[in-house]
Amino acid sequence: MNAPSPFWQLLFAPEATPHLPTQVAMMLLTKRGQPLLLLPRPPHLAIHGLELYPAQTARGRFLRSLAGWILRARLPVGVESTLVDVLPGDPFVRWLASRVQVAPGGIPQFAVLAGNSNSPGQRFILMLFDPTGRPVAIVKAGGSSAARKLIAQEQWFLESAPTDVAGIPALRGTFDSARLRAIALDFLPGRSPREADESQLPRFLGNWLRPQHPVVFTDTRGWRELAAGSADHPIFKSLAIALRDHSSSGAIVHGDFAPWNVRVSPAGEWMALDWERGDLNGLPAWDWFHYTIQKNLLVDHQSAASLATSLAALLDSHEFKTYAHGAGILGHERSLALFYLLHQAEIIRPAEGLAAMRELLTELVARWRRTSGRV
Repeated sequence: MNAPSPFWQLLFAPEATPHLPTQVAMMLLTKRGQPLLLLPRPPHLAIHGLELYPAQTARGRFLRSLAGWILRARLPVGVESTLVDVLPGDPFVRWLASRVQVAPGGIPQFAVLAGNSNSPGQRFILMLFDPTGRPVAIVKAGGSSAARKLIAQEQWFLESAPTDVAGIPALRGTFDSARLRAIALDFLPGRSPREADESQLPRFLGNWLRPQHPVVFTDTRGWRELAAGSADHPIFKSLAIALRDHSSSGAIVHGDFAPWNVRVSPAGEWMALDWERGDLNGLPAWDWFHYTIQKNLLVDHQSAASLATSLAALLDSHEFKTYAHGAGILGHERSLALFYLLHQAEIIRPAEGLAAMRELLTELVARWRRTSGRV
């Protein structure tokens, strides 16, 4: 059996070409035996490339720092040298070069984060450097039909989003060919938010409320998806009664708003990335629920009981109640939380944490029925 082609062949040097490629010396970091980061040889560029990996745990941040130290010291530890074939005349490579003003026929310096290879929608995140060595652009690219669809969805959202709303990056370029689809954004210096940064969440998500665009709960995209796929689910039937005819302020909804999809700049400003699930007129609070649950589940590995307690604490907090009042969802917080969880469990069905999501949904229904007699 032939070994699978390295992912960079899809990006830079497609098969069956009569042209000779240029070989670029790179370094490869792996995670659990799978390619993770493809980094340029100059240490200062490679260290910038490490920023593509959004380490969330203390251990992950330590390992990323350790990798930086190894690269600075030029130690041959945990780093594999490799030669990457790049076709300077390939349309995608020429498009990349145009993002950073490389001379015609030139190849930009780059780093690549490989997405989940087990996902049919695997995408690759490229950091591009200008001729002075500054990271100036981020490119998201994919070749499978699932990846191309996700990139097209994100492109549509970024082209449609209002330009005066903070936290949404500007689209700087697009590429589409038979082999690849890609979008380009400005490089955003910063890191994933930490616990000390999370006091900014109420203000940040409050800026995404759109009271001038009210929504009826059962007219939203999320509700239509549940109605089409889980109309017979007993929780859906209960929610259909609890939420019938209710409305609120609309909200810009990210759809996967978690710490690893957020950058906090050195000045403390937040920017959300990865908008393929974005909704311009969705339901308030969904992103707040997602941020809290995903962080506690996938980073802190809380049990269903602990997750339920954390969510209850969020709903009872002064900050959330103030947000809920402004959004017009006071009195419906529990129903909206169950709505969000049911949509995650039955429609999104994430690759990680699905069983825990369903367990949390069961736990919350049982708790809230005991305390109030209803869902």
